[in-house]
Amino acid sequence: MTHMMILVLLVMMIISVKDIIGREFSFLYTDFCQADELSVMREYEVSRSYIAIVKDTRGNKYIIKQHKKKDVPKVDVLCVREMFGACMAEMLGIPANKVRLIPAGESVRGKPLRHRAATIHEFIEGNIHYVERTLIKKQGKNKFSLRQLYSRAPTEADYGLTLLVILSMACHRDFPRIVALDTFLGISDRKARNMIYDEKKDIFYFIDFDNGCMRDLCYWAAVRIKEIIKKQGSGLGKKEYVALAVYYETLKQIVDMFPPEKVDRIFQELFEDLHMREHDDAAYYVGLCKKRMRTSYESAKKLLVVLKELFALYSKNTGFYH
Repeated sequence: MTHMMILVLLVMMIISVKDIIGREFSFLYTDFCQADELSVMREYEVSRSYIAIVKDTRGNKYIIKQHKKKDVPKVDVLCVREMFGACMAEMLGIPANKVRLIPAGESVRGKPLRHRAATIHEFIEGNIHYVERTLIKKQGKNKFSLRQLYSRAPTEADYGLTLLVILSMACHRDFPRIVALDTFLGISDRKARNMIYDEKKDIFYFIDFDNGCMRDLCYWAAVRIKEIIKKQGSGLGKKEYVALAVYYETLKQIVDMFPPEKVDRIFQELFEDLHMREHDDAAYYVGLCKKRMRTSYESAKKLLVVLKELFALYSKNTGFYH
């Protein structure tokens, strides 16, 4: 059996049929619970948000997040970006916390500003410190990161899917899929604290998607892969190629499942559910998200071609031609 056939079989084992099918659903919080069912367990503030942990009458726990900044239309569109990324993960079967939208103008316990939108997130039980206290310690300092840096990158050479990210995503079967989604969405801040580990199930759950829809990381991923091709695959071993094969298949899923027309429709439905149609600025920011995701879609198709070139190089280097 050839090396590439082994890679394909491993990918098929990791990505199940259920992952590929996905499903459609309501974007509203009423898909989780009713407003009068909720009671507040704890409320606190972080630098950018109000946070409340609430539970319903059946004992299910949720987190309500509402942004604090005063620029209402621009900030509330962050809820749309959060919803879009989290719902993509849900449709793709990528483990992540499920998120729904609480529209502007609706009163829900744990949402302090009635006139502003918020998001409600399923509460995930797990170890939020596992990556920084266990995995990074095991790999060694500065030898693990899933962050595809952009605006905070020290140099242009550090943009996107660097060798460090590729080596890191080979550390667990869940990592290549979230890295692929982050690439497509343009999420550059996949920090240790937004990966929650369920040790019993050996599953990582991913949170925080509101950083997406702002940059074209597919373009930079292609640049980084071309650099690896020029170096004849230097730095990559079998584990890294397996991870990249899963990354490739996930990105291909995304391109197949989320053409621009579908993305535009999802954003429009989210904008309608936001209840901010009277704000021209909100419409502008949502339109900007649509435009940037169209750019990412076109770059993703080019990235898939470049990845196939890398796999062909791997086959050639290992003595197999396809």
